[in-house]
Amino acid sequence: MILLIDIGNTLTKIALGDESNNKLSFIKAIDTQNHNWEKTMQKISLSKKTKVENVVICSVVPKKLPIISKIITTIFKFKPIILNYNTIKFLPIKVDAKYTEIGSDLIALSIASHHLFDSAITISLGTATTYCIIKDSILKGVVIGPGFTSAKLSLSNAAAQIKPFQVAKYQSVLGNSTKHALSIGYGNGFNYMIDDTIKVINKELKTNLKVIVTGGSFEELKPFLTFKYQYQDNLVLQGLIIIYQILKKNNKLK
Repeated sequence: MILLIDIGNTLTKIALGDESNNKLSFIKAIDTQNHNWEKTMQKISLSKKTKVENVVICSVVPKKLPIISKIITTIFKFKPIILNYNTIKFLPIKVDAKYTEIGSDLIALSIASHHLFDSAITISLGTATTYCIIKDSILKGVVIGPGFTSAKLSLSNAAAQIKPFQVAKYQSVLGNSTKHALSIGYGNGFNYMIDDTIKVINKELKTNLKVIVTGGSFEELKPFLTFKYQYQDNLVLQGLIIIYQILKKNNKLK
């Protein structure tokens, strides 16, 4: 089994991937900033049901990488494979962007999307709302916008009279309570933002790409989404196992 680790700003997702069929198991979301990594890695290494053959990591939190890499090397007795922009040259997509600035999570997301859907706009609803646009095996570009959950937290932290909130679907777009007003502004507002972004991307590329949605904020936003899309869970983790297979096939694991 391959241990897959996606280190995000808020949450880190870990999973075990079976490279024979790309199936994921032991999928767990943990707090990136406050977590006992050594305990978790020890638990996985001591499991009689699991033999970890390699570890693949993507991270958008650079300061965490040396700490986690050292723990993995100590426990598993080998160094993890750390995904970065240099990995792109070994992958089956070209990049029409400044590839040195593309986050490793977006690389994994793009590879999974390309593998599963070929050409698509893949939207990740995470700490940020990101759009990876792939057409004809080329990553045409990336769009990064505000994240749904982080935008809500930003408001509740800045506004004394607004506590942390969940949105709910209302028929009227004229809010008659604080929760109603926030639900329109955030639920409907994010739908309008995403829908219009999809439209201008397709207009510029003169196409009508399939839309794939993933990410932790999906369930709360789902009732508000009016555009046509397909939901796919754990795309970054799926991308990591696919990238591992590509690197292994081309003898680029080291």
